[in-house]
Amino acid sequence: MNPAKDTRSMFSINSYLQIHKRFGSRIEDWCDDNWTSKLRVEAGIPRFTGQERDFADFTYLDSSGQMREMLRDAEMDFHLDWFNDTTYHLEVKSTSGSGDEAFFVSQIQVDMMRRYNDDALHAYILVRVSNIENADIQLKFYLDPWNLYMNQVLDFRSEEGYRVFADD
Repeated sequence: MNPAKDTRSMFSINSYLQIHKRFGSRIEDWCDDNWTSKLRVEAGIPRFTGQERDFADFTYLDSSGQMREMLRDAEMDFHLDWFNDTTYHLEVKSTSGSGDEAFFVSQIQVDMMRRYNDDALHAYILVRVSNIENADIQLKFYLDPWNLYMNQVLDFRSEEGYRVFADD
């Protein structure tokens, strides 16, 4: 057993629970099915049976406009072309430290960011959960993170360099 891995898993589960409860309290049709990660079984929710690589941690079809309204109420810069029937893909990233601490994303997550960039039918959002060990948990939402990367708001770095592939 790896205690460091167990601690990271607990951070993730606690972060996911915070997000699940927060959205569930603000969006009427939010349900357990929106939690599209296999870790949800740790919270007593039946195991997610989809392919995780095809989903963010939470997936929500905003057929009633409640997610968009919540983003507007929180004064977030959402895309004006996101509308009812936009599917929101929420990827949760948590650390025990401050919100300034770096966090990791996988190549699959970066590919999803690029795929949904400027797509009115799909909104990809990084949900940053920090101070997870403290009572003062902090949340920050990065809407359209690929666009934020392209505009140098977010900085993606590889410690070992990038492998480059051509499409031809």
